[in-house]
Amino acid sequence: MNRTSSRPARRPRVTRPGVRRAERFSTFLITVGGIGTILIVSLIFFFLAWVIAPLFRGAGFGAGESLATLEGGPPVELGLDVHGAQLWGLTPSGVFEVHELPTGVEVSSHRPVDAALGDPTSLTVGPARRDLCLGFGDGTVVWGELEFRDGFLAEEEAAALDSASVELEVGERMPLGEGILERTPLGALRTTEFVVEMATPVQPHGEVGVVHCDVSTAPDGKVFALLTEDGRLSIGRVRERENMLTGEITVTASAIDLPYEERPGAGWPEHLLLAGLGKRVFLVWDDGEVQHYQIDGEGQPSLVETVGLLPSGRNLTAFAPVLGKNTFVVGDSAGGLTAWFVAGSSELGPSRRLVRGHELPEVPDGWATSIASSPQSRTVAVGTSKGAVLLRQVTTEEALGSAPGFADVDAGEERAIASLVFDEQEEQIVVVDHAGTIGRLSGGLHHPESSLSALFRPIWYEGYERPQHVWQSTGGSSEFEPKLGLTAIVFGTIKATVYSMMFGAPLALLAAIFTSEYLRGQTRSSIKSTLELMASLPSVVLGFLAATLVAPFVQDRLASVLVWFGVLPVLLLTGAYLWQMMPRQLALRLSGLPRLLAVTLLVLLSFVVARWTGPIMERVLFSGDMEAWLGGRVGSAEGGWALLMLPIAALVTTLFFGRVVAPRLRRSGQDRGHSAQARVEFLKFVLGVFLCLAISAGLAVLLGSGLGLDPRGSLVGPFSQRNALVVGFVMGFAIVPIIYTLSEDALSSVPGHLREASLGTGATPWQTATRVVLPIAASGIFSALMIGLGRAVGETMIVLMATGGTAILDWNVFNGFRTLSANIATELPEAVAGGTHYRVLFFAAFLLFTMTFILNTFAELVRQRFRKRAYQL
Repeated sequence: MNRTSSRPARRPRVTRPGVRRAERFSTFLITVGGIGTILIVSLIFFFLAWVIAPLFRGAGFGAGESLATLEGGPPVELGLDVHGAQLWGLTPSGVFEVHELPTGVEVSSHRPVDAALGDPTSLTVGPARRDLCLGFGDGTVVWGELEFRDGFLAEEEAAALDSASVELEVGERMPLGEGILERTPLGALRTTEFVVEMATPVQPHGEVGVVHCDVSTAPDGKVFALLTEDGRLSIGRVRERENMLTGEITVTASAIDLPYEERPGAGWPEHLLLAGLGKRVFLVWDDGEVQHYQIDGEGQPSLVETVGLLPSGRNLTAFAPVLGKNTFVVGDSAGGLTAWFVAGSSELGPSRRLVRGHELPEVPDGWATSIASSPQSRTVAVGTSKGAVLLRQVTTEEALGSAPGFADVDAGEERAIASLVFDEQEEQIVVVDHAGTIGRLSGGLHHPESSLSALFRPIWYEGYERPQHVWQSTGGSSEFEPKLGLTAIVFGTIKATVYSMMFGAPLALLAAIFTSEYLRGQTRSSIKSTLELMASLPSVVLGFLAATLVAPFVQDRLASVLVWFGVLPVLLLTGAYLWQMMPRQLALRLSGLPRLLAVTLLVLLSFVVARWTGPIMERVLFSGDMEAWLGGRVGSAEGGWALLMLPIAALVTTLFFGRVVAPRLRRSGQDRGHSAQARVEFLKFVLGVFLCLAISAGLAVLLGSGLGLDPRGSLVGPFSQRNALVVGFVMGFAIVPIIYTLSEDALSSVPGHLREASLGTGATPWQTATRVVLPIAASGIFSALMIGLGRAVGETMIVLMATGGTAILDWNVFNGFRTLSANIATELPEAVAGGTHYRVLFFAAFLLFTMTFILNTFAELVRQRFRKRAYQL
């Protein structure tokens, strides 16, 4: 019995060896390429994660080890050499005692001034442990600089000094003169010696005893502040002049008295701080009251304010300035820790006041007995009454960790920390208790300025009026407070992308619809090829043109440029309505290249009209100077509202005519011919333009005069030549070819019989394009938009050259911004490898990578949804 199979016959299998080898080789290449791409993207992700992981590692110090006990008791101040091998202590009698660590053996002793002056009445060492100021009972003031100096010995020199020095192993040390000799890991013999260089003593106020003194380094030399026993408070400068003939150095001191106000019954203040560059003085009493003095820009001294640092009932237990001496940290008897600095709107104006900028985490058990500032960052180590060492980051207000100062403390024993100090690398903390016992904690701060909250939340930086999102990674000195807020940079990336897409996406989509639906043959191919060639323009060239040509042009003709954005659509729509009024046969014959030429002429005409009407609009709305109006120097708010309300008025007008007027016109005009209907539509358009202008003017009067609102400072603001408007135009020009090419391909791939069916039912080409072709090609168009969006997000050179590069959290289209990619390109070459700045830049790259990945994933999900809907159609 014969059975007939319903299955189609199989195609014969290709058996030629060359074809099979080619198929296997192609399959292998595709597989390797796909897996390799996934691996490379994954490796980039993990590399970025590996680089940024230390940012969030956190600080860690182990329990302190007891090293030795100082016979003379705890020193007033401490300092460490860069190698952690020597510790100097400043005694109350003004003597520097240098000890070797960990043995505690005294290496040398230095009395920096003549012993005949007696013991100093004031001792001050700067937070960086380099500046020293001593005041004495006879009115003498002297300051100096502290330093550990390194040198290197040849083997022959060392052998001549001491044969044992040649036998030193790596890491071993031995005393040598008034310093230490150590064998380095590279085998060299290094000497380290403590040096104190003192200036010539002066008596600025005669032989009146000094109660407090402090010194700071200004660009033009040393500045000192004094409080003397006769109640005289002053800020002065010392100048040294050398006689070119004799070599004799003459020292002169000049001082300006401040209006010091004594506090009856309070006694002398506990601390005097000469802040920053020597323009401000703070006097702090034991009860937490502080007097803030300043010398203004005209040289006039004044008492600015008197402030209470502590709540009622608390006393001051610890006080220390942080790096830069513009911020100081105080601890109170209830365990509180606060940081204070001067903030306001001008450098030395009366509006600048002392504020509690940071509320640091409290001491959990006991209170602070001593505070030391890190020499590298705005981190402080706090010694407590219970013998613990707490780490606090001043800028970010975060608790970085804690550890006992001495690991061998018995339960219940209290060993209050008398003084403590960081080493230069922030890898050791040396503490001394009230019995003189030295303890050493080892570990590291790592990257104390970085955390998720510090990178993305507003921070109250030193000198600022309020907490803000700021990016300013470097400054002129090591005392600079790093500002690593990424929020403003992420916002700048979004701002650049939004303005670029607002300009480029509609233009590219309309161009794609026009070429795919209205042009045919050679004209279509030529235009498409020309637009695709635009994608070959290097972005650095576009950025150069934006900075040198576009930005100055926009600044010189700002009003005309803004008017052009309204004139162009009005002229194109006017041309479209006039085109509809032509006889149908003539319109069909002129479609294609003649219509394209007509559109081109209208675009050129729009530049002429905008150039003519721009100054008129500027005189009517902005008092003849739009740039001055944006800066708030001239004009009223109504002009700005009139311009800003135009898009809303246009939308309201379109909805009104589309939902209310158009249906009635269609019902009443069913018997009208084509020409009459076209004239009615043109009249409707003209009325709509006037209605739009009327609505915009009405809203402007309501918002400006009625509600008293002003868009300046919120929606718009001061004008900067390199701004978001320029970037949006030029970067939009850069993404037009990408979106246009992909969108045009998607539209052209829609089957032609669908267009023919739509046109056969009486639909117009525009209705066919918007209601038939666009829904089917939606997945391809959306992919084109996402690819253009990705280009805008990652663009570097255009943004770098066409904006001011300032990280500003503001939607104002007339000022600049900074993006993630431009920030990385600008700062990464100068960032120290492995430093906090370096790793934060890699974190910015990680954010950019993540944003792109999320956008692409979302785009693919939406594209798949569009494809399913298209298949259903």
